[in-house]
Amino acid sequence: MSGIITGISQMSISLILLAHC
Repeated sequence: MSGIITGISQMSISLILLAHC
């Protein structure tokens, strides 16, 4: 479960960074 949560958090962070760019 923790691995899935980290994967989703990393994906959301990357999406946020792309949105800011």
